[in-house]
Amino acid sequence: EYCPKTIIIGDDLHAEHRRHCVRCDRVISLLKQEVLSPDDLVPPMNYRPLQEVSVLAWQSSLSGILHRRRLEHSNNLNKTVLSADTILFDLADPEMLANTLHDAASKGQPALTQMRGVQITDVGAWSSLGLIGPIPNHAPNLLEAIAFGQVQGFDNLPSVAKRPTSAKRLLLLLVTALLVAATIGLYTNQPEPTLPTFPISAQFTGGGGGIWIDFGVHDDAFITFFVEQNGQIIQKFNSQYTNSKDLIATGDGRYRLHLKDIDALLAISGDEPFTPNTELLSDISSTGSLEDFKRWVTNGHPRYDVAIHRKNDATP
Repeated sequence: EYCPKTIIIGDDLHAEHRRHCVRCDRVISLLKQEVLSPDDLVPPMNYRPLQEVSVLAWQSSLSGILHRRRLEHSNNLNKTVLSADTILFDLADPEMLANTLHDAASKGQPALTQMRGVQITDVGAWSSLGLIGPIPNHAPNLLEAIAFGQVQGFDNLPSVAKRPTSAKRLLLLLVTALLVAATIGLYTNQPEPTLPTFPISAQFTGGGGGIWIDFGVHDDAFITFFVEQNGQIIQKFNSQYTNSKDLIATGDGRYRLHLKDIDALLAISGDEPFTPNTELLSDISSTGSLEDFKRWVTNGHPRYDVAIHRKNDATP
């Protein structure tokens, strides 16, 4: 579970969180003792890129989900697919996106009643991995507040196409019946989602000028660690053999490792070593964070399991 922003953990909305989180409770205690000031909780201005991006978070209903891929490939705008029914479209060219949505709604592929959207502007950047920044995390919650049939900023989308003639209506009903049968067959024969081969159970503790990780994992798992240090993402440990992790075994079936002078730690468990190229790590380091890298691993390599922790500013 992630903690709320440290600058707001003192408000009443997060009282329940503080009762269960040692780190946040300690921050509040240090603020009350005036060991820390509120300014100490604000990260430096150059900690992350300050440029903003504007996107349309677009979502289809279950009945219109088959049209999502067609809409995704109908223009050359920057975009990020968040899930089977949700896409983030770059609003750099709103006219092109408006034409795409108008064409889809007029054909009912999907219809306006099968879609909803909300415009979001926040810190972020487009990269080879898609959109990097906080928007992908916030979009699902913001979409929940929008009713289907509403696409924010695109108010002129047609809701009903021209009524077909009787003969066309009969043909349309026949095609619809065939589509329903095909859809039922598609979902009936849908493959099982890919699950991590070797799940990892990890506990993190800040201390000693770094982060401790205590974890349990299957004996046949390969473990790789990545850290964020001074804004750079670096690979720190990669088990080339399944028994390589014996170097950090505790003797009771678990493993423990301490890494100093780091800001965040990511552990990856899988059925083979995880070795991304250095160009990818450099790209993410320059535009994002270790959390962005974790999301890329989870979405693109679902057979790997991950555990991540970011050091609290108040941790010694």
